[in-house]
Amino acid sequence: MPLLPGSHLGPYEISTLLGAGGMGEVYRARDPRLDRTVAIKILPNDLSADADHLHRFEREARSASALNHPNIVTIYELAHDGSTHYIAMELIEGQTLRQLLAAGPMPIRKAIELAAQSCRDLGLARAKIAVCGLNPHAGEGGEFGDEEIKMIAPTVSAMRKKGFDVTGPLSGDTVFYYALRGDFDAVVAMYHDQGLAPLKAVAFDTGVNWTLGLPFIRTSPDHGTAYDIAGKGIANPIGQIWSAAMMLDHLGEFEAAAAILKAIEATLVDKSLCTRDVGGTANTSAAGKSIANSLGSNRALL
Repeated sequence: MPLLPGSHLGPYEISTLLGAGGMGEVYRARDPRLDRTVAIKILPNDLSADADHLHRFEREARSASALNHPNIVTIYELAHDGSTHYIAMELIEGQTLRQLLAAGPMPIRKAIELAAQSCRDLGLARAKIAVCGLNPHAGEGGEFGDEEIKMIAPTVSAMRKKGFDVTGPLSGDTVFYYALRGDFDAVVAMYHDQGLAPLKAVAFDTGVNWTLGLPFIRTSPDHGTAYDIAGKGIANPIGQIWSAAMMLDHLGEFEAAAAILKAIEATLVDKSLCTRDVGGTANTSAAGKSIANSLGSNRALL
């Protein structure tokens, strides 16, 4: 049952529910001791009774508290009030996903800018961008639709005049082949499946979803939620977690990368998979090199 406004959890006074999901509820609350507003994440009581869920909840707090970055929330406290376990953390004001979606789709211009910036953030030597067409075969000169002529091509031309190394619109059925070959460093797709289908075809176990345009680094496994195997204990997380760590390393987030690799090492029998010195040279096992090379070879599809 959700906490009611005005109720107390430990020393915190609950204000309102901010959001809820399968693994917890997040509330806006006030800490009267320091007269500050905080965010409180609670683990529902039905999950608190499960030792594995409780361990994951506590590990989440400890992992986040080990990181020190201006774009990562600060963890204030991991505690419990009776049977309710909670994490008190910094509250960051912002917009909800619903509010962002109400603003409409991202302009193609902005997507090109973010793609180029991501290449620079990853330390690539260039930022050569390809832009997909929306329609089959990029519209075939207007035969299958005119969005390429009226919207995409003019935007690409304008961005090229601003100094961006960008090409398009290109047919979605071939552009990813050229990207994988190394002709492009990033591809701007017109919709989710257009971009994700080819990435999953070549890097299903090691692809990383990196959300651009946020003031913090947000990644997730590229294969999605994997509901078909959820709760069965058979997932193989190492490939994508390793890839995420390597991405953080490329972005200069050495402490975060090291923390991820340490967490991986704690779960592995073969500790040699984690013998990589972030921020320096790699000393990986054959399996580790395979994972790292997979990330490198698929950089154009990130």
